[in-house]
Amino acid sequence: MQFDTFAFGAYPTQLQSALSNNYTWVDTVSWTHGPHQLRFGGEIDRVAMRRSLPIADNGLIFFVSGATGPYTDFQSFLVGSPLLGEGGGGLGNHDYRIPGFAWFGQDDYRVSKTLTLNLGFRNEFLGAPYDTLCHTGNTDPTLAITTGQPYVYPKCISKFGSPVLRDAESCGP
Repeated sequence: MQFDTFAFGAYPTQLQSALSNNYTWVDTVSWTHGPHQLRFGGEIDRVAMRRSLPIADNGLIFFVSGATGPYTDFQSFLVGSPLLGEGGGGLGNHDYRIPGFAWFGQDDYRVSKTLTLNLGFRNEFLGAPYDTLCHTGNTDPTLAITTGQPYVYPKCISKFGSPVLRDAESCGP
């Protein structure tokens, strides 16, 4: 419970931590042969975001002076008139990963002194975030139509031992 001047319970910003690591590996190989300048390359991205926000597990109720009548924050508490309340639930710790990679090939072909053709292709993939602690899932609306169950759970969900979640896992793609 949060008041203007004091609080009961955990403060909203206490016990929070966050750590992010981003790594990118990029390389390109070039080879010139006659009128051709060939280049090939790729990129691998690794993003890791570790979050611990345990306050998200708790609900919060805020009492503010004058917000809900002529009361002080404590009087608002006594009459049961908060400014706002926030429900909590779920898990506060996550270890997200976001995979990504790209590759390309190209040829700068010099047709003449005044004309060079740049021919090539590139493919990029930016994956959906996933939680290595298995604390999040995802949804696929097309599954709701075909199976009646739109949730996609990571394979590690079975470690929690819930029969409902084990059955739901089989509904994924």
